[in-house]
Amino acid sequence: MSRFQLIENAPYFADIQAQPEAVQKLISAGIPSATQSLLSEMANFDRIILTGMGSSLNALYPSYLRLVSAGFPVWHEDTAELLINIKGRIKGKTLFWIASQSGESAEVVQLLNELAAIKGDVTILGFTNYAESSLGSNSNLLFNIQCGPENTVSAKSYVNTLLAAGMATSVALSEEIDQEIFQLPKILKTYLENWKQCYEAFNGSCPYRFTYYQGSST
Repeated sequence: MSRFQLIENAPYFADIQAQPEAVQKLISAGIPSATQSLLSEMANFDRIILTGMGSSLNALYPSYLRLVSAGFPVWHEDTAELLINIKGRIKGKTLFWIASQSGESAEVVQLLNELAAIKGDVTILGFTNYAESSLGSNSNLLFNIQCGPENTVSAKSYVNTLLAAGMATSVALSEEIDQEIFQLPKILKTYLENWKQCYEAFNGSCPYRFTYYQGSST
């Protein structure tokens, strides 16, 4: 079996190839009107906390940087760390941006339970792939990332969370959504149709990489 066949038979490869369709689905669905209304009033919150675990948290980081630069009172924190002193994190009117592909991450579920028990002016904006999940059903407002079933969470769900958060941030900052986003499905599709050539070009620039993945000690 050739190295290309090995790659093509991997479940992760199927997720990568499905990215253009997932991105297009997200763009076509757009931002729910109720979520847009919330985002347009973000200046009314005393504290905004962006949280998640792993790649979900990482996908929120560009939004954190944009919001900080615009002067918003925003935090970016791992959900497990957030749980250590959740009451101390809430200040006045507090908005939680919570990202979880499954909506069932243990730390996220615990956070939702903690927030439900706390008396305070708390609003939850959830970014998840499953509206019926714990995060989806317990969010005040939901942004479905629309990536569908996948074998891992580092391909479609990461890219779609990144895009959804970016789109939401543009609304919050009263900015136009970057028009390049609407071209992304086509760009991804073209790139992935030529993935073998891209792989060869990359492997040629890094001669030890393929040898390493084959298990060589060199």
